[in-house]
Amino acid sequence: MRPLRLLVTGFSGFPGAPRNPTEALIAGLDVDRLARRLDVEIGAAVLPTEYAAAGALVVRLWHEVAPDAVIHFGLHGRARAVHVETR
Repeated sequence: MRPLRLLVTGFSGFPGAPRNPTEALIAGLDVDRLARRLDVEIGAAVLPTEYAAAGALVVRLWHEVAPDAVIHFGLHGRARAVHVETR
């Protein structure tokens, strides 16, 4: 049986947030260490904030990683707390 496959993404900067903290979050992940610790396979990527480019990359990652679960980290400029979105 293969291990669980997880895809984790963040986003690049955009007008109003040229330094998106989710990009730093993804860049700072020690994917290999985390994968060994959790006994999962992890694919991680930073998505561009241009809709068409992000969509194309997500499709490619979906085919390459074949994830069982996906976590997309994002930034809402006016949020005062962490929000969990399910869609």
